[in-house]
Amino acid sequence: MSRPFYNQMLVPQVKTTWGDIHIGLGWQLYNTDNKGPAARHAGSVRGYKSLLVMYPKIGRGVIILSNEHETPRWDFLRAIEKILDQDE
Repeated sequence: MSRPFYNQMLVPQVKTTWGDIHIGLGWQLYNTDNKGPAARHAGSVRGYKSLLVMYPKIGRGVIILSNEHETPRWDFLRAIEKILDQDE
């Protein structure tokens, strides 16, 4: 994917009702306090959960895939981020 297309993918297009989160070509876009802008996409289908979060400014991405419908993927993300932030 070329840089212009990548950048266009992360431009907010539509405001959601989920706080300060926008949709940008399939991504939920928001700003973090310490990692800059973030793009995320969560998914679920019966029996499976997923979560992909990217932080382009710091070059980090986290992917969580689970074959359990009750997986606390947001809790997992917070725990993973805490571990990764200790290494910086």
